Amino acid sequence: MHRTSRTIAAVAAAAVLPLAAAACGGSSPSASTAAPAPGTASPAASAATPPATRSPAAQSPAAGGPAASAEPDAEAAPTGAPDSGTSAGVPASHQHSLTFIALGDGGASGMPVGCGDSAVPVTVTTTTIAPLGEVYRAQLGTRERDYGASGLYNALAASDLTYQSATISDGHATVHLTGDLTMGGECDIPRVRAQLTEPALQFPNVDTVDVDIDGTPLDVALSLR
Repeated sequence: MHRTSRTIAAVAAAAVLPLAAAACGGSSPSASTAAPAPGTASPAASAATPPATRSPAAQSPAAGGPAASAEPDAEAAPTGAPDSGTSAGVPASHQHSLTFIALGDGGASGMPVGCGDSAVPVTVTTTTIAPLGEVYRAQLGTRERDYGASGLYNALAASDLTYQSATISDGHATVHLTGDLTMGGECDIPRVRAQLTEPALQFPNVDTVDVDIDGTPLDVALSLR
């Protein structure tokens, strides 16, 4: 009888212990299995955080403003010409050429022109995004009859011409100049023609070129002198 009473008391105590542990803040076996593994997001947390995407505001131009364009102006760097980007804010430099005349050398120094002369390319450095315009400005801005110490002749020295604009389409360049054309004689006609056309023809995407002065085609302007 006493042995039976002790057995019943032990069973009752074993049933009470888990309840006492839960009341004191202990965790039950079911609670520990419900916790996620360390370092693993719960399904609810994963569903609440979508993948990062670019917002529509970042993809569109500012309201009321034109859409941005990476294309240069039509007069700018000819297609196929060296890129004139910048590095750390410093403009890139590129080598191009102006054209002057070697008198009486029979084509030994360059393209044969005129009265037994040569059209000789002279290297210059350009730094803008519009090398065609920069080359023409430099060509027309050289006012000395003799180019430096080279001994080359400048048939444009007596003229007062200014570069206006240029376009390039399907390999054809059209260059617009304004001002007065003055030459020193008949032999200057092919020399001037070379000095006003060769600067454009140096670019790899230009196959042909037309030049006009105040709207008058170059060949017509030359024939009037």
